[in-house]
Amino acid sequence: ATYSIASLLATPHLDVDGIKEPLPAGRLLFLGGDQAYPFASDTEYEKRCLNAFDLTNWYQPAIGAPGARKLFALPGNHDWYDGLAAFERVFCTRRDGISVGRKIGAWQCQQHRSYWAVRLPYDWWIWGLDVQLNQSLDLGQIQYFYAVAQHMQRQVAEARKTNPAATEPKIVMCIPTPSWYAGHEAGSATAYSKNLLKILNLAIDSGKVSAVLTGDYHHYSRYFNPDHRLNLFTAGGGGAYLAPTHDLPDHLQVPWVTTSGATPVMLPFTLSGPTNTGDAAPSDAKRRERRASAYPSARTSRWLSWQILLFPLYNPTFCMALGALYFLLWWFYLQSTATVTEGLAKNLADIAPILEEWRQKKQGASIELLIGYERWLGIWEQLRLPFSAARSNPTFAGTAALIFGLIWTLFAGAKGRLTRIVETAVFGACHIYAMAALAQFMQSYVAPLVASLTGENWPFPIKAALMFVFGSGTAGALCGLYLFLGNRLFMTHVDSGFSAIRIANYKHFLRLKLTPDEMTVYPIALKRVPKRWGWRATSAEEQHAGSVAAYVPRKPFKPHLIEGPIRIRPQDIVNLEDPPRASTDAVRTVASTLAEPAPVA
Repeated sequence: ATYSIASLLATPHLDVDGIKEPLPAGRLLFLGGDQAYPFASDTEYEKRCLNAFDLTNWYQPAIGAPGARKLFALPGNHDWYDGLAAFERVFCTRRDGISVGRKIGAWQCQQHRSYWAVRLPYDWWIWGLDVQLNQSLDLGQIQYFYAVAQHMQRQVAEARKTNPAATEPKIVMCIPTPSWYAGHEAGSATAYSKNLLKILNLAIDSGKVSAVLTGDYHHYSRYFNPDHRLNLFTAGGGGAYLAPTHDLPDHLQVPWVTTSGATPVMLPFTLSGPTNTGDAAPSDAKRRERRASAYPSARTSRWLSWQILLFPLYNPTFCMALGALYFLLWWFYLQSTATVTEGLAKNLADIAPILEEWRQKKQGASIELLIGYERWLGIWEQLRLPFSAARSNPTFAGTAALIFGLIWTLFAGAKGRLTRIVETAVFGACHIYAMAALAQFMQSYVAPLVASLTGENWPFPIKAALMFVFGSGTAGALCGLYLFLGNRLFMTHVDSGFSAIRIANYKHFLRLKLTPDEMTVYPIALKRVPKRWGWRATSAEEQHAGSVAAYVPRKPFKPHLIEGPIRIRPQDIVNLEDPPRASTDAVRTVASTLAEPAPVA
């Protein structure tokens, strides 16, 4: 999947369904975080990122003239898992000011730190912030952007000496995570780092913040505010598994600072905004639903979620680990139920004559009622049996407690403490009783069958092997059902349910085209990613014709536009001194004090 996206980025001309003319190659490449997944290290960067990009430029290793393509990367939470050591070794090799940046495919790394501000053509700027796992930003980053802001303000002041109509710079903010969801959930700007708000104030002081780009969530979405005219993009479809979109809210209340030093206000954003900042937001309900800016669509996302029920097929190794745990639990359960079942059998034997006498005296419906009562009694005793086993055998009780602890720590997705306890108890009990049912099934049906075929009792190794197999399948099926219900019904495992099935399709990225007065955003998607057999080595004829990639797809790619193109004009962005009149009821002031950044030493 990563190589597919890298191939589309590297091609000299990109034909996109929905665009008449081919798009030229981009000169700058911005990576928005999580370049190595699931954790960052030198080996993982090579295997999951660098090799894929290098293969796109296999037969032209020279970086070329000074005007060659350049690359800037932001660290995401997965890049931070080793303290950013590997990230800096890969992307920040120019920190000493002498070394040449590392070459990655057709691009050359340019940054010195994990954050950057890049001046683009026509006085556009893109600011890349390292949110550092949502902690307070380091003083060096604050001072860096303060110095950039001062530089931009001086440039505007100099330009207006000769041209009073000179416009302020246009800024695109790039952050590794869509923090607006946290702001929406918290209902205030307290969910943001105060230093992050400081940098936003600096950007508003220095230019016109025209859009915000982020990744982290492995889908595409775009939220639009009809008053401030701001777009919030999430584009995390570069290579990792697909994340769902059916959980995305149609409307968000996002804490935002519209003027420097102002109190943050809650701005309403919608998932179905216009593709042109000069257009009015759609008012027709049907059109709004049809134009929801998400990829894949919510309908497709819900359809894909049914694959979660196939959890054992996608995760056989994990299911085998659960099967081994089921085997241990079953082994201890057999030892502990030996004495319990003897007492249970005695109790049932004591009441058997009474039940038989009732059966002979009663007729018709009364007999059926009696039989139902007898069956209910058996089920009740079965429900009590694991508790009795836990009391009689501490080893079984400890193993069961381990299962509940693992569910609480690793599986439970509910945020509230009480609901998390209920979720853990129900899911853990399902596994305990599933194991008990398997033990009963093997004792009541499988054992007699083996005895009738072989004429003797089956040995313990065969019992253990069958329990391991049955346990693996049963535990995997329960996990699939659990994640499916959490994904579709309770919204507690929306992302983890999709990560378990590792969908490689529905990839996407953004292409930006800049003019003096406008930025055009092309959200480009690739619905199907070739499997390994879908690639072939580049032929000699293709190399002679100019192809530099090591591998090309056997079937041509069919990239298409998700929506738009989206046209963003900075002059349409409105700085709101007061809460927007069109949506006063949806806006509320948030009490927050922003300290001024310290001057640069």
